[in-house]
Amino acid sequence: MAGFKKILLEGDAQSTTLLNVGADSLLTIATGAVTATQTYHSIAGEGGAADQLDSIASGADGDLLILRPSSDTVNITVAHNQAAASGNNILLNGNTNYLMDDIDDTITLIYDVGLDTSGAWIELSRGVGDVATLSASAPADVGTAASAGSGTAASKDDHVHDTATGFIDNVNKFASGVVDAAAIASNAVAASEIDETATDIAFSQIILTAKTSGTGTTAGTIYYDSDDSHPYVYQI
Repeated sequence: MAGFKKILLEGDAQSTTLLNVGADSLLTIATGAVTATQTYHSIAGEGGAADQLDSIASGADGDLLILRPSSDTVNITVAHNQAAASGNNILLNGNTNYLMDDIDDTITLIYDVGLDTSGAWIELSRGVGDVATLSASAPADVGTAASAGSGTAASKDDHVHDTATGFIDNVNKFASGVVDAAAIASNAVAASEIDETATDIAFSQIILTAKTSGTGTTAGTIYYDSDDSHPYVYQI
């Protein structure tokens, strides 16, 4: 008997060669729809123009369907959920449409009668589609030693310290209320820098004069006794 016949299996099927679904058959979209007649179809747009596929008729539970565009020059968009509860609906991964803009773009669907009220085609896989290509150009506006905020190489000119409240900036770092350069250079701290503040002063920051005859007799005076090498505060 010529032609192919349906074979019903009660167990697993195994093939020792390639599984052949036959050559593709062309379907042309009409008002967003096509009718599948076999496993593998190429899809053309209505009137030869780019088109959108919203529904596929003639699905039976468990049917597999492979689709691709019929041309490199005509884009076919397989659309998600445009024919709800019709029995011909298409449900795609991520709830997103799939643009097929090359003849080798493909999408594979399976029909599930238990979905979308009356059954629907659901996506098994799709081609990669468009891939973004990263530019090899160097970043712009990073800054150079000659000009901050421009060029393609970072420089010290682009490093800026915060000058808001609580930070010391170049303009105010020697202002009243902070340690001045003279105090640092002389190894001492001026009174204006510690007046009415709770300040811990390291021993090396205070210059003590050794006690001599007649000194260190005023209450609160700090003096250095060379006999036992300790500073003392004189008390009355």
